[in-house]
Amino acid sequence: MMVVGVTQDAPSRLSVGLYLWYGLIICIGGFMNAYVLYRTKRLHRRDPEQFRNGIGICLCIMATADLVALMALLMHFLFMACNDMLTPIMQDLFCKFMMFATHTAYTQSMWCWFFMSALRYLATQHPLQYTTLWRLPYLALSISFIGAMIENAWLLVVVFGNNNECVLTSTAPTRVYWAFHVLISFIIPSFLVFHMDCSVLCCSMSKKYADPMLQIVINRPCGERLLFHQMKAKSLIGFYSLVKRSTFRRERANTVSYRATSPLPQKMLVRNSSCCALDRLGPQKHWL
Repeated sequence: MMVVGVTQDAPSRLSVGLYLWYGLIICIGGFMNAYVLYRTKRLHRRDPEQFRNGIGICLCIMATADLVALMALLMHFLFMACNDMLTPIMQDLFCKFMMFATHTAYTQSMWCWFFMSALRYLATQHPLQYTTLWRLPYLALSISFIGAMIENAWLLVVVFGNNNECVLTSTAPTRVYWAFHVLISFIIPSFLVFHMDCSVLCCSMSKKYADPMLQIVINRPCGERLLFHQMKAKSLIGFYSLVKRSTFRRERANTVSYRATSPLPQKMLVRNSSCCALDRLGPQKHWL
């Protein structure tokens, strides 16, 4: 049998050190993932379209999956401490649920990492194909979550509780499943992530930051340069206002009105409506 957990005959000093180590990992990991969720929530409020169509939704789901895995690990330690208060049936159910939640969350987290790398890779290497994507992260994350649940459903059958341990039955089908689980949940996504991230990093910096299609996944939001854009806009508005004012004054200065001196009805050539007002208010004289 394969035992998941700490055996009863393990030295107490090693057990205490292991508990402290995992407790430190849970605290630090929980704080960091909570901070990631807070930042993705701010991104969703600021730009919902960028959140849905970029890597924001992938990062949010990955942080949530990591929190679920950490909480399942904490529940495992609580199970080991409060094992005497649970019946054998409750122990089995608790172990099945805990192992299923842990491995499903881990698989989902790895594939979220893969999807983020895939979006960056498409944006840098194939920008035209990237612009045709619409709500792709939602579809991909849904498929990966369903696949992770189907893949880890075998744990609901082969895991059971034994005193303060969660035991995985060691049979030939279980070993085949475990090799398949490691291949799908770790080896394949890690290899693909490594390949795509290296391709993105090796891409030339000038090409990467000059392409406006990459704003959603690589460049920093324009809101962080808001002061610069405001000053630029105000300068342009002031410049155009001065140009328009000088043009208006020049047109008024060049306005021509002509009056005939014959007894025929008076003819007037007016280029600007402001001359009509001056003609009515001023004395009757000829304008040259």
